[in-house]
Amino acid sequence: MAATSSANTNRGIGGNPGLKPYPFTEKVPVPVKIMMPGYEIKGNMYKVSHQKIEHVLLEKMKFIHLTDAEVCALASGKRMDIPFLAVNKGLILSLYEQNAADV
Repeated sequence: MAATSSANTNRGIGGNPGLKPYPFTEKVPVPVKIMMPGYEIKGNMYKVSHQKIEHVLLEKMKFIHLTDAEVCALASGKRMDIPFLAVNKGLILSLYEQNAADV
Protein backbone atom coordinates (compact mmCIF):
# COMPACT_ATOMS: atom_id res chain seq x y z
CA MET A 1 0.00 0.00 0.00
CA ALA A 2 1.02 3.57 -0.60
CA ALA A 3 -1.00 6.39 0.91
CA THR A 4 -1.13 10.15 1.11
CA SER A 5 -2.36 12.23 4.01
CA SER A 6 -3.10 15.20 1.77
CA ALA A 7 -6.76 15.97 1.28
CA ASN A 8 -5.91 17.59 -2.08
CA THR A 9 -6.52 14.59 -4.33
CA ASN A 10 -8.01 16.66 -7.16
CA ARG A 11 -4.77 17.13 -9.04
CA GLY A 12 -4.46 16.06 -12.63
CA ILE A 13 -6.73 16.11 -15.64
CA GLY A 14 -9.84 14.72 -13.92
CA GLY A 15 -9.68 17.06 -10.94
CA ASN A 16 -11.11 20.16 -12.61
CA PRO A 17 -14.57 20.60 -14.13
CA GLY A 18 -15.05 21.42 -17.79
CA LEU A 19 -13.56 20.07 -21.01
CA LYS A 20 -11.09 17.23 -20.67
CA PRO A 21 -8.26 16.85 -23.18
CA TYR A 22 -7.95 13.52 -24.97
CA PRO A 23 -7.43 10.72 -23.74
CA PHE A 24 -9.40 11.50 -20.54
CA THR A 25 -11.73 8.62 -19.56
CA GLU A 26 -14.57 9.30 -17.16
CA LYS A 27 -14.62 6.81 -14.28
CA VAL A 28 -17.24 6.23 -11.61
CA PRO A 29 -16.60 5.48 -7.92
CA VAL A 30 -17.61 2.08 -6.58
CA PRO A 31 -17.51 1.29 -2.84
CA VAL A 32 -15.37 -1.82 -2.29
CA LYS A 33 -13.93 -3.89 0.52
CA ILE A 34 -10.44 -5.38 0.11
CA MET A 35 -8.82 -8.01 2.31
CA MET A 36 -5.01 -8.09 2.41
CA PRO A 37 -2.59 -9.89 4.69
CA GLY A 38 -3.10 -8.09 8.01
CA TYR A 39 -5.46 -5.38 6.69
CA GLU A 40 -9.07 -4.75 5.77
CA ILE A 41 -9.66 -1.77 3.48
CA LYS A 42 -12.90 -0.03 2.56
CA GLY A 43 -12.96 2.78 0.02
CA ASN A 44 -14.00 4.01 -3.41
CA MET A 45 -12.41 2.24 -6.38
CA TYR A 46 -12.79 3.84 -9.80
CA LYS A 47 -13.85 2.05 -12.98
CA VAL A 48 -15.26 2.86 -16.39
CA SER A 49 -19.07 2.72 -16.15
CA HIS A 50 -19.45 -0.51 -18.19
CA GLN A 51 -16.65 -2.37 -16.33
CA LYS A 52 -17.07 -4.86 -13.54
CA ILE A 53 -14.60 -4.78 -10.66
CA GLU A 54 -13.08 -8.04 -11.95
CA HIS A 55 -12.07 -6.20 -15.14
CA VAL A 56 -10.06 -3.68 -13.10
CA LEU A 57 -8.08 -6.58 -11.60
CA LEU A 58 -7.23 -7.82 -15.10
CA GLU A 59 -5.81 -4.46 -16.27
CA LYS A 60 -2.01 -4.18 -16.65
CA MET A 61 -1.59 -1.62 -13.86
CA LYS A 62 -0.04 -3.08 -10.69
CA PHE A 63 -2.05 -0.89 -8.33
CA ILE A 64 -5.71 -0.22 -7.63
CA HIS A 65 -6.37 3.35 -6.58
CA LEU A 66 -8.87 4.13 -3.84
CA THR A 67 -10.18 7.38 -2.40
CA ASP A 68 -11.79 8.01 0.98
CA ALA A 69 -10.28 4.78 2.27
CA GLU A 70 -10.52 3.35 5.75
CA VAL A 71 -7.71 0.94 6.61
CA CYS A 72 -8.09 -1.39 9.58
CA ALA A 73 -5.05 -3.25 10.95
CA LEU A 74 -6.48 -6.66 11.83
CA ALA A 75 -3.97 -7.42 14.61
CA SER A 76 -4.55 -4.24 16.60
CA GLY A 77 -7.95 -3.08 15.37
CA LYS A 78 -6.48 0.38 14.70
CA ARG A 79 -8.35 2.30 11.97
CA MET A 80 -6.94 5.02 9.73
CA ASP A 81 -8.82 7.29 7.33
CA ILE A 82 -6.76 7.91 4.19
CA PRO A 83 -7.86 10.28 1.38
CA PHE A 84 -5.88 8.45 -1.37
CA LEU A 85 -4.49 4.92 -1.33
CA ALA A 86 -2.76 2.75 -3.95
CA VAL A 87 -3.07 -0.99 -3.28
CA ASN A 88 -0.75 -3.54 -4.91
CA LYS A 89 -3.00 -6.02 -6.74
CA GLY A 90 -0.55 -8.85 -6.05
CA LEU A 91 -1.30 -8.65 -2.30
CA ILE A 92 -5.10 -8.69 -2.55
CA LEU A 93 -6.68 -11.77 -0.99
CA SER A 94 -10.26 -10.75 -1.80
CA LEU A 95 -12.06 -7.78 -3.35
CA TYR A 96 -15.78 -7.23 -3.57
CA GLU A 97 -18.25 -4.47 -4.25
CA GLN A 98 -20.15 -3.26 -1.21
CA ASN A 99 -23.89 -2.70 -1.10
CA ALA A 100 -25.29 0.57 0.25
CA ALA A 101 -26.20 -1.34 3.46
CA ASP A 102 -22.58 -2.49 3.92
CA VAL A 103 -21.02 0.99 3.61
